[in-house]
Amino acid sequence: MDMTATLESNLEIIFKYLTVDEIFLWTYHRNGIGQTIIQVHTHNKQRSRTLRERCERALQPMEGHCFTFYNTKEVQSRINDGLGRLHLNCQPRNQIYVNPEPINTVILPNLSSEQLLEQTRAYIKREKDKIIAFMEGYHLYFDKENYTNAAFMLHQALEISLRTAQKLLLGVEERSHSLKQNIDFFQPYDLTLANLLTSKEEEQAINRLTESYTGSRYKNNFVLDLQKTAFCKDIADRTFAWIEDYEQELLLEIAERFIHIPDSHQQTDIIKTKINMEKSTNINNNHRDLIHNALKTYGKVHGLYCFAYVTRQDSMCNLLNVQQSHNEIHHYYLFAIMADQSKPIVDLQNCVMQLLPEKIKVTLIVESPEAVKNSLKKGNNFQTNLLRTAECWHTNKEILIKDVEQMTSPENLGYLKYLWAKRHETANFLIDPWSGEDTITPLNEICSYMLVLSIEQICLGLTKQLFDYTPSSTNLHYLLDLCDLICPEVTADFQRERPQQRAIFSQLVKAQQKFRHSTTYEAKGKHLAELYQLTKSFISKANNFVEAYFEQLTPFVVEEQSEIPELSLSN
Repeated sequence: MDMTATLESNLEIIFKYLTVDEIFLWTYHRNGIGQTIIQVHTHNKQRSRTLRERCERALQPMEGHCFTFYNTKEVQSRINDGLGRLHLNCQPRNQIYVNPEPINTVILPNLSSEQLLEQTRAYIKREKDKIIAFMEGYHLYFDKENYTNAAFMLHQALEISLRTAQKLLLGVEERSHSLKQNIDFFQPYDLTLANLLTSKEEEQAINRLTESYTGSRYKNNFVLDLQKTAFCKDIADRTFAWIEDYEQELLLEIAERFIHIPDSHQQTDIIKTKINMEKSTNINNNHRDLIHNALKTYGKVHGLYCFAYVTRQDSMCNLLNVQQSHNEIHHYYLFAIMADQSKPIVDLQNCVMQLLPEKIKVTLIVESPEAVKNSLKKGNNFQTNLLRTAECWHTNKEILIKDVEQMTSPENLGYLKYLWAKRHETANFLIDPWSGEDTITPLNEICSYMLVLSIEQICLGLTKQLFDYTPSSTNLHYLLDLCDLICPEVTADFQRERPQQRAIFSQLVKAQQKFRHSTTYEAKGKHLAELYQLTKSFISKANNFVEAYFEQLTPFVVEEQSEIPELSLSN
């Protein structure tokens, strides 16, 4: 089979599994490496690596050809942000396929060569500013001998550097926190970046630094030794130097190729037939049925348990102009046991609420049947309590409470106090350098992100102490919704239900969502002082709440005399 026939055969396989909007074909050639890139724009939201791995299993091999997968909306967003690489790749003459009825298509802004070059320079500068900001945070914490937070800052700097390099080379990024995985991405394209790890020690150091992304936030005893830190710092410096060198190469390529467009490729005759897939669900006005049916749209529901319910009502009657209104929100906290469901928890939650009336809100905790069975056999306190005490809305009886083993004994009170103290101290460490009282004047974006990380620490500490549960997402709204059940008087500081305060709080939500991924993210300093004070108050009130909780436990729990590590974030 010749190369054209193989390409068409492979495209048919892609069409079978994915909703394809457009396909572009362009040539990657630098430093002796040549690849023909088949750039597939899809409506599917799977990660590029997931799609690539699926294709590697299903597609016929094509020597010298690489398939890359992009979400069409993300391509458009990055082009609008000023990523010249994608603008160059998506020239009309590179297009080899377009869906007759596309869901989305890329629209290139009408730019001159100079305008595109200027936008690309600005794009790269924004990425480098983020990397530099994290490196400044690394040096700040390292100088204070706070090596745990220094490791987190170094991880962020290196991860953003690697993903920036990916976007500059191909316009696509790996979207993984694994540094090794991000480095392996470059194997077919750039030997300098692919060979960043030259020894077993460096690979071990990088894997350990990857652990800092979660370890510095979820674990109280995470440590990255100084030798591994030095290895990782050197790799980060080399990656940043590569970005600075490649910037000039990319700008030169844009200047040449944007003016001298190569010969067009032949349009293939493949026609994709649009398939309308409709799902209908029989529902009624019962909240339980509405929620259950919405969940069934996204997977098989083995069990559904309601462990909390909150209702909010707001009524107004104005006799002057005969005006009245009544608003109510029914907020259900649910534990769902689901199979064939792969969405991240917050994405699933949002999808479910889109199928529900506006007055119904849900906060979900979701586990697979296998995970629940394993947890119950181990005596998981949180899930055991849920299944024993929550209101059962649905069960297929495959998971039986009688199979639950004895619950595990809680940690001794002294150790619980130590864990909370570590969370509390970490939260204060994260926001203190950005309070405006230091000699440095960090970016507003950095300040906002540090406040986010500080709130994360407190929320994770509260759910662990009071529920013995660690949430699967650190989304701010998700964490605070859970904490609303624990200490509503503490979380009330943020007043997320009030429109004016919600707009202010959205600055933190935006920082959490965009700081690490968007080159155009900007934070205004207008509300930073207020957000800092709110966060400081939240930390203090949460600490008072937990201290009072410990006081209530003291008469009933004997503090076992066990060796507690010295409380210090500088080790």
